[in-house]
Amino acid sequence: QDLIQKFKPVRLDAEKYLKRTQSIRRENIKLDTDYQRYPQVKDQALRLIAESPQDPLAYYYLGEAMRGHLEAINDLLIQKPGETWRKMTPEENKFSAQEFRRIGEEAYHKAIELDAQFSLAYRGLGLYAKQQGEVETARRHFQKYLEINPKAKDRRGIRYYLSEITTDAAQS
Repeated sequence: QDLIQKFKPVRLDAEKYLKRTQSIRRENIKLDTDYQRYPQVKDQALRLIAESPQDPLAYYYLGEAMRGHLEAINDLLIQKPGETWRKMTPEENKFSAQEFRRIGEEAYHKAIELDAQFSLAYRGLGLYAKQQGEVETARRHFQKYLEINPKAKDRRGIRYYLSEITTDAAQS
């Protein structure tokens, strides 16, 4: 009986638990994004938003999850037309590509509203616009991304996108 009392489970209140695990959960959502586990990213982003509604990073990850879903839909349409929606979960079936985009863009805009210098949200908006062929919008967002974050790890890729956009506009 003494031994059981000695190792009695410690109870943390929810707030303390969330605070203590926040850095681990942030690392986890980053890894899930890197590994393109978009359903998990979406779920984690929604939890982060519920915990910290003023955190631009949480909204950024929601935008990334929606953009990732949209890219997956487009890839499946190219690879196997007609097979796309059967491979998605019932929850994902509720959404059309336009809804994924709308939610994703709203999330990126909310991140920018919370922190106008949050460069990754501009990058996400630029990628959405590029996907849709919205050349001027893509250019504006990519330029803002590089203006805020000139040493971004992906700056070469973004500059390449900008040069593609410029070349396409010149040929039109």
